[in-house]
Amino acid sequence: MPRGSEENAGGDTEDECFRKSEELLRETDSERKIITQEWQELRTFIEEQEGCALRRLEELEKAVLARRDESPWGSRKKISPPGLNAEGHGKPSSKSIRRIRSK
Repeated sequence: MPRGSEENAGGDTEDECFRKSEELLRETDSERKIITQEWQELRTFIEEQEGCALRRLEELEKAVLARRDESPWGSRKKISPPGLNAEGHGKPSSKSIRRIRSK
């Protein structure tokens, strides 16, 4: 019997099945390439968005630090409550003793 003359259950010859199989493989390969390209584009987009978000966060952080430094509460000088020294211990600081004595 010559090649391709055998029929399968669907009525296709062996050659027709082979051609259909090859066509499906080409379509699958084509779709794979398209999907891969789309994912690469999405990855690039997400990386760009991440960079923009990080730059924006840096700008916001700088703005917050600048405002903090401008406000009276942003002072880096440690202020102790009355009756405590700068380390927060119960022993009064020498300044507070002098103020008390001068009153």
